[in-house]
Amino acid sequence: VPELAQNSNQLSVTNDNGYSIQWYLNGNPIQGATSSTYEVMEDGMYSVVIMDSNGCSSTSTELDVTFVGTNDIREGVEWVSIYPNPVNDEAFIEMELTQTVEFCLAVSDLTGRIIHREEIVGQQGRFVHGLETRKWPSGIYFVRMMLDDGSLMTRKLSKL
Repeated sequence: VPELAQNSNQLSVTNDNGYSIQWYLNGNPIQGATSSTYEVMEDGMYSVVIMDSNGCSSTSTELDVTFVGTNDIREGVEWVSIYPNPVNDEAFIEMELTQTVEFCLAVSDLTGRIIHREEIVGQQGRFVHGLETRKWPSGIYFVRMMLDDGSLMTRKLSKL
């Protein structure tokens, strides 16, 4: 049975024995999450399935991961705005940065499935980043920005 360990926002399998790995969030497979470590982008129940070359598999117990203060503004970020909200074709993430900030932008739907992910470097001053939403189905999404210091900011976005 695979065992999970957590260090801040990093989860790892401590005994994968070189088997195939698939991470799950709230019972759903996380697309592309197949390495022995996983960087957590949102709250939820995480688990992992390992499979050997014969097709035998084993599932870990679920690990409840919760971030405290996920909507707080962090060092280097004066404010964050996402507009228009609700959105049709393209949303804009606008930030006022007091320093250069590196962050991972991840967008998930209500089931926790990540539908968009990218690494971004925002330069000091007013920073605006476009987010193509044209192909997304209508619904509610969570836009999460994981800063290079490990802090997390979350904003809700509605798609018409």
